[in-house]
Amino acid sequence: MTNQRSIMTALPQAYAALNGFVPLWAFPSEDERAEAIRTGTAADFQAFYDAFLPRFDDALKDLDAHLDGDASGEWRTLRYLALGFAEVAPHVELYAGSPTVPYSFDPRRVRAHHGADID
Repeated sequence: MTNQRSIMTALPQAYAALNGFVPLWAFPSEDERAEAIRTGTAADFQAFYDAFLPRFDDALKDLDAHLDGDASGEWRTLRYLALGFAEVAPHVELYAGSPTVPYSFDPRRVRAHHGADID
C-alpha cells in the first residue's frame, strides 16, 4: 500500500499489537480515509480486518470510557483506527476486497463536503 500519511501517536498499551496498522489506517479526516481505501488492496483490507475485528467491541467500549470532547494522544489514535476499520469492513464483507463499490461510479468523482475536517 502506498499511502503512508498518518498521525504518529502509538495506541493504548492494550492495543499495542495493532500499532503497525496506525500509519496505514488511522487518519483524522474522511478524505484521508477515503484515499487509503482507494489505494488499498484486498490483502491490505483483509490483514487489517482480521487483526482488528476481534478487538473491535472492546475498542468501542474503551473509547466510550476514555474519550471526551478534548481527548488526544493514544485514545484519539484508537478512535481514528476504529473509524478506518469501519470504512474497511464493507470492502472485506461485501465487496470481495475491491477498493471500489461494484457497479458504482468512480469514488474519485465524489468529495465529502466536510471531508477535510478532522473527526
